[in-house]
Amino acid sequence: MPVTLRVEALPEQIVAGVAETEAGSEERSLTVIKVLKQSEILQIPSSVLTRTAITPEMLEKQFFYKLIIRDVKDVMQKKELIDAMQSVTVRNYTETGDLRWGIIFYDTAGSRVGGIYFNGIGKIGAVGSTPVSFNGKLFKWLDINFSKSFR
Repeated sequence: MPVTLRVEALPEQIVAGVAETEAGSEERSLTVIKVLKQSEILQIPSSVLTRTAITPEMLEKQFFYKLIIRDVKDVMQKKELIDAMQSVTVRNYTETGDLRWGIIFYDTAGSRVGGIYFNGIGKIGAVGSTPVSFNGKLFKWLDINFSKSFR
């Protein structure tokens, strides 16, 4: 089932949701929408070799770097983040690839909203546990803003 990330900027908050499209259908039904409060950015450098491809679960347990953004609405690059998230389109894919980046989102109550995971070049990954291919500017935003911090 194809998934789409939906992000909207409202005054003083950012809301996000995941929409799923039935196979062969253009109609999207929004399954989750939450006000985002906090996010965690996880990374395992591409230079780190592993015996198996890194899954979302492995990335969350074995990350090398973790950066916590306590309030996403106060991020200095808020406009760029929103634009990058709104630009994301995904398609179902056969595998997640070797994941190296992850963004975990939490709502205002501290409950996990979901996660987005990328391989080392940002072309394939997962939304939650669903393998997808990515288009858009979110990986580039991650790379530009955090790669130097994670070295």
